[in-house]
Amino acid sequence: MLAIDPADVTNRIARYTGHQFSDFEIHGLQREEHPIAAIIVFGANTPMVFELPGTYEVEPGRQKTAFSKGTVYFRHGAKSEPGTMNDLRQWRDRELEKTRESWLGGIRQVVEAPSGHTIQIVREADADGGIINARIGNDPGAAAFRPNNAEELWPYRQTQLIDRVLRELPDGTRFNGHDILCIRTQHNIQPENRPELVFKPHENASPQYSEEFAEWIVDQQTGNQNFFTQTRQQYRDTH
Repeated sequence: MLAIDPADVTNRIARYTGHQFSDFEIHGLQREEHPIAAIIVFGANTPMVFELPGTYEVEPGRQKTAFSKGTVYFRHGAKSEPGTMNDLRQWRDRELEKTRESWLGGIRQVVEAPSGHTIQIVREADADGGIINARIGNDPGAAAFRPNNAEELWPYRQTQLIDRVLRELPDGTRFNGHDILCIRTQHNIQPENRPELVFKPHENASPQYSEEFAEWIVDQQTGNQNFFTQTRQQYRDTH
């Protein structure tokens, strides 16, 4: 098997999936003094669906099906098995989390850049090596920066954030819009310094909040049952 051309394997995969998958390696190993071939398969960003059934003849006139048309396989421990709804949900959540981390990392770099510096955005796929210049500041002529998937990164408006937090806390817990104001003010949670928690697409827009912010609030109140009460009092004392 070590003599097999990897391109031939890729072509065979494409025959059944319609996708030229080549992210694998073939290595020779020894097992109990016998040479064997090991195929190391790396992950795919999108699950591959079989477009044709995989059948082979086990005896004259009798075939066996290795996989069916429309099947998606996922790794379950040491086995590859047909995917379930839970597998697809977990894959979706992983990809969303990757996108979220990528966006927040870029936003954090922009927010933390020193005043007067120029941010250069380079498209990797741009063969011409073109560069777009953007400057941090209040220049009305500067290009606006707004993520296309802001609703995924910061899914909660104020009312939705309140509902999300209260679902995790004991019945009867008092938490409202004033508490959000107190928390943001006393803990300096603003788009400028905590973009992973709160976002405003423009100056006059209502804030949008992330799942991370909701979890942070729940953790604070769970760890200290007086967190909301103390934060309200701190706000009153300073305002």
